[in-house]
Amino acid sequence: SDVLAGVNLRRAFATIGRDSDRTGTLNTIRNSFTRAVTARKQVLDRAVDRIGTPTDANVLEFADAALRAQRFSLVINELSGRYERDNSNVAFANRLAFAYLQTGRYSEAVRVFTTLKRYGKPDAYSYALLGV
Repeated sequence: SDVLAGVNLRRAFATIGRDSDRTGTLNTIRNSFTRAVTARKQVLDRAVDRIGTPTDANVLEFADAALRAQRFSLVINELSGRYERDNSNVAFANRLAFAYLQTGRYSEAVRVFTTLKRYGKPDAYSYALLGV
């Protein structure tokens, strides 16, 4: 849970060496960070799963949850077809381009932006993504 992640982060930052056992202190910090990351990842994955199958009504909520969970392939799979059908949708374009950037598919991210520029109205976020 988020609480568990917070507790482990707090434990990692609050850990101080009380004696000369530097290795033990570093292990405690490492283990606390690992548990915090694992707990947070589980929370984010459950948020995606809770939304269920994307529909027209919840596809942006689904995409945002998947992006937070770093499940970029889910976003690409869900939004690429939708964006091809509606090239003017800036919300789809921005999320799709971000997912492409995060997966190293730079030419596809640029293609999304180029198409958006031709058929829609890029916003500040679109231009920031292009700058990346």
